[in-house]
Amino acid sequence: VSELSGHYVGSPKLAQPWLVHSNGTSVEFDGARRQYISVPSHKLINEGVQQAKTIELWFLVPSLISRPMMLWHQGGMFRGLSIYLDGPMLVLNAWSLAEGEYGWGPVSVKTTIEVGVPYHVALVLDANPDGNIFSSDGTLTGFLNGARFGSASGAGILVRHEPACLACSRTTRLSDGSVFFEFSGAYFTGIIDEVAVYNDALPPASIEAHWAASLTPVDKDTVFEVEGRFYKNVESIVAVAGQFELRNPPVFMAPLGNLDIDGHSQDRAAQADVEALLDHLFYHPNTAPFIGNSLIKRFVTSNPSGHYVKAVAEAFRTGKHDGVTYSGKYGDLAATLAAILLHPEARSTTSSAISGALREPILKIVHFMRSMQYVEDNMDPVVFSNLQDVIGQFPFQSPTVFNFYEADFRLARSFQLPQGGTGQELVA
Repeated sequence: VSELSGHYVGSPKLAQPWLVHSNGTSVEFDGARRQYISVPSHKLINEGVQQAKTIELWFLVPSLISRPMMLWHQGGMFRGLSIYLDGPMLVLNAWSLAEGEYGWGPVSVKTTIEVGVPYHVALVLDANPDGNIFSSDGTLTGFLNGARFGSASGAGILVRHEPACLACSRTTRLSDGSVFFEFSGAYFTGIIDEVAVYNDALPPASIEAHWAASLTPVDKDTVFEVEGRFYKNVESIVAVAGQFELRNPPVFMAPLGNLDIDGHSQDRAAQADVEALLDHLFYHPNTAPFIGNSLIKRFVTSNPSGHYVKAVAEAFRTGKHDGVTYSGKYGDLAATLAAILLHPEARSTTSSAISGALREPILKIVHFMRSMQYVEDNMDPVVFSNLQDVIGQFPFQSPTVFNFYEADFRLARSFQLPQGGTGQELVA
């Protein structure tokens, strides 16, 4: 809530080193001096009907005591949410027990923590999954350092309740249903940082991402894991003629002459090298438009517009097209083909001088024979003589590995197409 600021009570220490980095953003509280932060009442936090809520924060406790210590609290005796420590136990609690209202709870999840260790905790309340505010079929889920440690059912919506506070002592309801009175003292001693409140039940992936984003920044010495593979964050850039740059893919092979690497390790490294190169090419920014342009030329037209290629490339990247989600993943050919065949340029009934696709010589012959329903006597297989010297083209006799035509092939000047057409369908 950008327009809302908390009130610091008891002069807690501000601008302390962050629990993860040294950014000077955390607040240190002394419970003995009753230091806390009071959050004013607000429609997005405690007023109205609260059907979903996520509360995240970092904390560190230097020592434990026998009484509860409150990290976050909103509400009071009859309804509310809280994150508190009860000895070494971290408790996330929710309740709505006012008579004549939507009664439920307390619903809670717990896990243990250690002193002197920074933690990221997240409370996720999904109070109304079925859309019926009178039912109590919601869940309360707890996350610690990005991982879920517990989930409890039986939660419901929260209506208007008392404002929130950090490190405070308020009359509240504990996880066992008992009432803890404000004068008993639940003030927190320790450090709290990076508090965030969302009016949504964030998914586990978002919680994990928030936790991971707060860790030590990735630098050139960081080794990180992606889908079961481990990479070191080292970038190798090659300059060409002082004008162009390209990035080398990751390298896993040991330097030549390194006798400490056994044959099996070298085999694994070679396979990792190949896979890394393929990933490097597959996810290159040019791959999606190149594949899209090539497929359009095969299925629809030799000269697609830039908007056409962009739409197909976007479908390849996202796995979505025209509001329909196919796999929703990069490289989805179903979404790509849908974008090709359903694009207005593919469905248009009008044509221009550069509409449609040219045919390569060998394909033109094959298409003609098929249209004539050509068959050999006795139904023998059709076998061609070598036509390379007759039509300039024959299977398996292309002059380069790029086949007979390059991607930007243009017809000879005497056969130039109007409007700048390139005849790119001649790309084999």
